[in-house]
Formats: sequence, structure tokens, C-alpha cells
Amino acid sequence: MSPAVELFDAQHLELVETAAPVLSAEERATMDRIWARDTAGNPALFDGPAVACVALQVGASGRPVLSWAPVTYRYRALRLIPSAWKPSSVFVTVLQRVTGGGLVVGREAGWTAHPGRWQLPGGSVEPPPAGQPLDLAFLRRHAARELAEEVGLRTDPDDLQAWAMSQGEHGNIGIHFAAPPVPEALLRRHHQELLTTLAAGAEPELEQIEVVTSAGQLPALGLVVDYLPPLLARWSAARPQARTGETPQWRPARWPAALATDRLRLRPVEVGDHPLLRTLWSDPAVRRYLGGPVDPDQVGQRLADAPGRPGHFTVTLDGAPIGRVTVDQDHRAAGRAEVSYEFLPSAGGCGLAAEAVAEVLRWVRAAEPEREIVAVTQAANDRSRRLLERLGLSVTGHLVEYGAEQVEYVLAPGVPSRELPAGPPS
Repeated sequence: MSPAVELFDAQHLELVETAAPVLSAEERATMDRIWARDTAGNPALFDGPAVACVALQVGASGRPVLSWAPVTYRYRALRLIPSAWKPSSVFVTVLQRVTGGGLVVGREAGWTAHPGRWQLPGGSVEPPPAGQPLDLAFLRRHAARELAEEVGLRTDPDDLQAWAMSQGEHGNIGIHFAAPPVPEALLRRHHQELLTTLAAGAEPELEQIEVVTSAGQLPALGLVVDYLPPLLARWSAARPQARTGETPQWRPARWPAALATDRLRLRPVEVGDHPLLRTLWSDPAVRRYLGGPVDPDQVGQRLADAPGRPGHFTVTLDGAPIGRVTVDQDHRAAGRAEVSYEFLPSAGGCGLAAEAVAEVLRWVRAAEPEREIVAVTQAANDRSRRLLERLGLSVTGHLVEYGAEQVEYVLAPGVPSRELPAGPPS
């Protein structure tokens, strides 16, 4: 672990534009000669726009202030000139988690400035277009773009959380964003698809990806960026433990699973479903009988837990996500599986929810014939009660949740769910 690397919190980072120090004519000429030599040795280098750190100050409150200036890549040659200003790079990375633990790292390809080096997905920051600020929102968008370009995985920039900032070699500044977890198999598939779709003769920036869970695994990889060991050590120490009161995950024998009905397709939740989930959790109509819209402070964690979660299905109609059906261990009684569902209002009135829930019930029953399946709905939710009764569940009790009376429905062990009758829903 490099002792020269310092880590700071990045949630309240302030960025201030300033002017780059003035170079003497001799320094500029020397910089140009070094750049010409470097590009002759590596034609892939180009003198594109870049952001340089002029100063980093951290106040007594711990709030960092980064003063930056627009430069070009050739300014890095100034590090080899003793008398010149030494610009520090500013870059972003993504701590892309995988379901079950671990972070994705990638090995830089041979044409890059640091071939063979392992790093997080990310890249150098470029100045924003005229009239746009360089702020955390801009950096989030840039980090999401780097993740898509290097790994092939697309994520909503709003789902990236500023997690840490590092200052390391040459004073380079890294702003590191944590992304919601995705299944490792899905991530590797996206990277492989990226490699196969590159234009003929083009090389990827990250030629190989791996998943690491601790800094102790890094020496086996070989050369790594200086910020990676301390950042991974901090991430490992801060990994969230199971939250008290959290609904435990139901783990089916076969997962992932894909289900289908005459009209619908049900598949595991993906990162691309976040817009649907945000809508379902914020729509007052959807949440009318579920205690109201989800607290905005809880949405981020819910989104982080959603992709790939066993037993959680996104329901699609003609390829468009319209709702979700979930199966979890029932937190009220051990050994029971609880089925729940939420659908967009636009999907109501034509039996789609009943069709999807029925298919999930059949799936659970086929995998575990003796599992007791429970569903709980508000007593005032006549529509949901009719749906559950139509599928063969029976009332077994009443309770109070979300400040309202709830009705508990159960599909007893060994009892199959009913086949949906033909015709419009009742």
C-alpha cells in the first residue's frame, strides 16, 4: 500500500475553476519537445483537453476544495522539467460492486499510457462545455460514460454515489463513485459483448476484468494503480453488514430464472430497471396501500440491493417493464415465502398482475412443493384481495402494518395455485 496516497470524503467536494500557472517560453518549448518524443513512441496519445488540479485544500470541517484549470494532455510533460509547475491530473473511477461482494478491476490494454496496469473503470476528466459547471453532477455523468465505454455496463448517473477522493502519485486527484451491485455473470457478459462489438482493429481500454474483495488479492494481479490498495482496504472495512430488521433474501434452488406467460416475460431485476423502480416507489397511486411513497433517503439503498436479487422479477410486456413480483422469506414467521407485487397504473384493468403473480406462484410451488406461501394486503385493497382469492390463497388472519389493518393470505403447503380462468379478470 502506498503511504503517499491520502483519502478524503467526497460527498461535499467543492470545485473552483482557476487559471493555470504561466509557463516561461523555455518551459513551453521543452514541454513541446517531450510531448513530440512521447507521441512518436506511442501514436495513440493525443493532446486532448484535460482538467488539472492547481490546488487542493481541506478545511477544519474536512470539506475539500479543489481548484482546477483547463489544460491539455501535453501538460503532463511538465513533470519532467525541474523548474516548471507540476500539474496533477483529475480523474474519476467507478467502484462497480457485484452481487454478493467484490469490486471490478480491469487491466489496461497495451496501447494505453500504462499498459498492463490494473485499475478501477474510469478515466481523466475533461473540462465541461462552455456555460456548464464542473461539479459532482458533471463528474457522475463522466464516470457513468467511462463505465459504459470500458466495461459495457450502462448505469444511471444518479445512481452513482460520491464515495471517496484520493490524492496520490504526482498529487493526482481521483473522485471515486460507488455504483449499485450487479450480478458478476451479467457484468462479464457486458464486457465480452463490448469486446466483440469493437470496430475491426480497435482495442479495448480494459482488456481483462476481474473481481476482487480485498487489498490482499492485488499482489497476485501484478502492477496496480497507487490509489487501489488503500481504496479497496477502506471499502472492505466499510462494507455494510446485514441491516437489523431487513427482510432476508429467499434463495431459490435455481437462480437466475426466466418465466413467461402468454403475454408477459419475467426476468431478474437489472440496473436498467431503476427508472421503473423509482416510479413504483414514488407513485402515490402504486403506494396507496403500502404506507405511501418510499422515503427518498431509502431509495438509494433499495436500488443498490435490487439488481440480481434472488426471487425478484421484473415483469415486461412487449419488452417494456411494467411492474415487479418478488418472493422473499417472510419476516413474520420462519419458513414461509412471501409474495408481493407492484405494477404501474397504466398496466391495470386487464389481468396482467394476476397473470404474473400466478406464474411466480407456480414457479415457487414447482421448486418447493411443501413451502407455505403468504401474501399480505391492506383490508381496504379490494382489488388485491380479489386477485389473491382468485389465485387460490385463503385468509388466515389479520394484523396491523403501515398504520392500517392488513389481511394475511396463505397458499398452504402442497396446494397448487389455481389456473386462471379464461376471460376478463373479475
